[in-house]
Amino acid sequence: MIRHARYQRLLSAYLDEELKATQVHRLERHLTHCTACRAEITALRTLRAFVRQGLEEGSPSASPDLWQGVKIRIQRGRPDPVLLGWLRRLWDAAWIRPRLSLAGALLATFLLLSVGVGYLLWEDKGVDQPVLVEWVDPEPGFKAMVLTTSGEGLKVIWVVPGEPS
Repeated sequence: MIRHARYQRLLSAYLDEELKATQVHRLERHLTHCTACRAEITALRTLRAFVRQGLEEGSPSASPDLWQGVKIRIQRGRPDPVLLGWLRRLWDAAWIRPRLSLAGALLATFLLLSVGVGYLLWEDKGVDQPVLVEWVDPEPGFKAMVLTTSGEGLKVIWVVPGEPS
């Protein structure tokens, strides 16, 4: 069974004539006895013929710009996933060492709870807002003192009897 799987992996290389002479000899000997591999190699040859036919006929609907873009993208290669690589190494380290991952989870929970409790207990002392005071004479015989905060527009008005002017 293990050898059969090994021979199946060699079938494509056999058709492409990429095997050494000893490998070709062993594979051809295997093909004389194995119907599954013979069927697989027949299917590969059929697929190869279809691909070759498609290449010979060409594809009029494909734009030349498309293939140029594909070529540039292939030459550029895959971007280096720095963050993903870092996260993967961290995940692997935590997976291999469960105590480390438990400690990290406890630390993260502690930090989140500390920030949450700190936020709930934090009181806004407020910033001292300057108070504007002005005296007005609303009516004869009365004086009014108006206190106004600059931040929220709070007004306090005291009306007191005044000296007749």
